[in-house]
Amino acid sequence: MLAVRRITLANGLRVNLIQDPDASRAAALIQLAAGSHDGPREWPGLAHLLEHVLFAGSEGYQDQQRLMAWGPANGARLNATTQAHYTAWFFDIAPEKLRPGLRRLTDMLASPLLTQESVRQEAAIIDAEFRLLSRHTETLCEAALSQAFATPQPLHAFHVGNRAAFGDDDAALQQALQVYHQRFFRADKLELWLQGPQSVEALAELAEEVGAIFSSSPALSEAEIQPLTLNSPRHYGLHLASAERLQLSAAFSGTPEMLAVLRELLTDRAERSLLATLREWGLADDVTLLEPYRAPRQSVISVQFELCDATDPAISEALLSLSALKPASGKGGTSISEAVFTPSVVEALFSRWVQQLTMLNEDLLTHYAGLARRRFAQLSALDQLRARAFGFVPPTADVPLKERWQALLSALQPEKLTTLWISSRVDASPVQLQGFRLHSGAVDWRSSPLCNAPEMRFYAAGEANRLPSLPDEQAPLRHFPAFCQPVLLLNPAAGFFSHQAAALAEAALQPVIGHALHQGGELSFTQQQGIWLLQLSAPPDLLLTMLAAAIDALNTLSPTTISQGKRRYHQAMQAQSADIAIRALLARLPELISSPAKAMTSTFDDPQSVAASQAEISPTAGYGAPSLRGMPWQATLYGGDAALQKAVSRLLSRWPPGPLPEAFPAWPQQARPAVVKREGEGAALVANISPPAPAATTGDEAAVLLFCPLIDRTAECLAAWQLLAALYEPEFFQRLRVELNIGYVVSCRYHHSAGEAGLLFALQSPTLSSRELRAHIVNFLRDMPDVIADLTQEELQKKSAVPIAALPGQAIKTPAQCLAYWQQQQLNLPDLSPSLFASFSPDKLRHYSRRLATESSGWIWAD
Repeated sequence: MLAVRRITLANGLRVNLIQDPDASRAAALIQLAAGSHDGPREWPGLAHLLEHVLFAGSEGYQDQQRLMAWGPANGARLNATTQAHYTAWFFDIAPEKLRPGLRRLTDMLASPLLTQESVRQEAAIIDAEFRLLSRHTETLCEAALSQAFATPQPLHAFHVGNRAAFGDDDAALQQALQVYHQRFFRADKLELWLQGPQSVEALAELAEEVGAIFSSSPALSEAEIQPLTLNSPRHYGLHLASAERLQLSAAFSGTPEMLAVLRELLTDRAERSLLATLREWGLADDVTLLEPYRAPRQSVISVQFELCDATDPAISEALLSLSALKPASGKGGTSISEAVFTPSVVEALFSRWVQQLTMLNEDLLTHYAGLARRRFAQLSALDQLRARAFGFVPPTADVPLKERWQALLSALQPEKLTTLWISSRVDASPVQLQGFRLHSGAVDWRSSPLCNAPEMRFYAAGEANRLPSLPDEQAPLRHFPAFCQPVLLLNPAAGFFSHQAAALAEAALQPVIGHALHQGGELSFTQQQGIWLLQLSAPPDLLLTMLAAAIDALNTLSPTTISQGKRRYHQAMQAQSADIAIRALLARLPELISSPAKAMTSTFDDPQSVAASQAEISPTAGYGAPSLRGMPWQATLYGGDAALQKAVSRLLSRWPPGPLPEAFPAWPQQARPAVVKREGEGAALVANISPPAPAATTGDEAAVLLFCPLIDRTAECLAAWQLLAALYEPEFFQRLRVELNIGYVVSCRYHHSAGEAGLLFALQSPTLSSRELRAHIVNFLRDMPDVIADLTQEELQKKSAVPIAALPGQAIKTPAQCLAYWQQQQLNLPDLSPSLFASFSPDKLRHYSRRLATESSGWIWAD
């Protein structure tokens, strides 16, 4: 149970304190009530630049002691974001290190150095970010959306920043940053959030201690923010080859908490929900609620639909039964795909759904608000703070919803919406919007009146469960004690489950996931560290009901499910090819780790055909009977009693994908595929396994990934790798990001993928070649044994605190801890202990560092 308190310090700093007694991490966030729209017009991107430069050091903490270096070395995650009227800096860390971390955060905001060298360096980084964002789908969609609003005027301006906007006069740019900082960084413009297991009183004491550093000078008068007003054209288009979307947007000035309720309704996956209806009719495969602009009293909300391929004849035929429009007959008549304009059909169906929302009673609204609170409670401490500051926070249980709900629905009426159609079929002239060159403008819009529209429905809480009948046969099921409601985890062996199979399973499970949520359970199917994982968490009876429903769904694949699975697969491949290079490489890492002996099989073609299993699947290709059979899975139950374990094992005898072994064998180290080829304008992954086909990214920047698996499959080697990660991470960042400034992606960390543990190095640069990036990583690894030689035993003990704090607890108390324990089990290694880390001397660690640098036969390179 969270305890929340809000206080205001003597200097005017507002503070939000949240105690979560069960939290294993603490988090801090400071938000400034000024952002990109508040910067001077003569310096576009100045607020974004300051967000970066503040991390470069402050009067009290410099070099390795500043938050950017000290934080990762002490197990912290940190980041920052600049929005229209807000900027935020945040981190999370072990609770005992919250105080020193917060001191660094407040000092860098109150007393930054803002040196010319750091200004010059970060300006170059932002220039590289600008070039990357020039190909980023979400950024270009936001830029195109700005056309729909006449005011506020800054909505149309350039705010990201680049070298041209910053100019060549570093002294003038430095002075502009200093003026901006002096103007806005006062206590009355800042707000602090603290969350952790500490008591509210302890958090308040910490806030009093560190918050006094901010100036309490009186507030300056600020210019009034113009209200949002729509332009007269309501329909716009954006030409993009990488996306097929529809975005419906409106100005909103109601209670922000109701947006969390709207998101639950939009993303409901149960049968006959809006999303399920869109998928069934081949209109859209996903719905997202966005807030691309937020001001103190008003925001833009957007409902974004991932549209299906309108040229698919099967989809177009189905849509004719929805739309009143009919194709003309005879030679030269209108084709089906021309007659049915999918974006307008989606718009019409959404409007019909909004009309139904007006009939929701307080009980239904309370149920969906409860789902929003459940989603929020599952977030990490840091993500909860981010949601409180600039995300979707659900309403509390004591808030009356009906009146606030009507205010939100008023903003979603058809006459108040503007549409943005994103597609390769949009025909538009080039234009500059928010500093980006894109093809966009007003488009002709063909309305699609609906006939025979399907009835959509909403769900109440706690429908009765009907326990399934249990077969006599039993399947292997590992069982571990846990002090939480039962959690069942089902996973295929790493490398045995293809992207096609995953897409098909996802499609089949969607309605089951939705119904489980309404009944009070949790069911998900996601990729965890390179391994696909089905997670079920619920009280015993409901868990059995959910498992039976999942088994039925996977055993019975309807034509609609097969079509959805095929679309999901191709959308995932398209999204990966449109992503930045380093993310595309990281997404492929599990496949590179898996050996050819575990090559993946196709599910959309004839499973008997080896050739077909290695072929690229066309979106419109014919296929036989797809199947999820023939792939071994493993089942693990955490919590519950012996009776539940027996019931689950009996149900699992019907598990469709394949046999359930007691345990997967530890995979032997094999020759790793070298992935070093670049093709065309982007990076392509070429491995010595056939499926899946290489996917090239659209960018022209060099990116390199190196994964160094364990040299010895022992607990000592695993502990050594984690200690080396704690030592290498800040050193790697300092050398390549700060000193050499090679680019904006510089990462080194301990990493799990596809059942393997190792050190992961990632670099992406707009100026260096992949060969040069490789050389930087190799040189770093060769130099580190000498760095470790200077390490004292006391320093090593301090570094050991980071991996020791990450060890799974002996008693499993939450579903999240079940997942952490399962992830450790995938390594097939003995459990680590604090005493094992304490046994390391600098000489022993240096020995492992040398082996890491020299025994490179198992390295996995990707670029």
